[in-house]
Amino acid sequence: MAPIRAHTTTNFTFITYRLGSFFMGLRWSWGQQSRLNYDPA
Repeated sequence: MAPIRAHTTTNFTFITYRLGSFFMGLRWSWGQQSRLNYDPA
């Protein structure tokens, strides 16, 4: 049980990290697009 639980925790942490970086990339791209759309310069 212990190795499985540890593996699941590691997998969950990895997935959370990947989702976090993915959403950070989305927020960054949205920020770039909004800046391009609203910045007259």
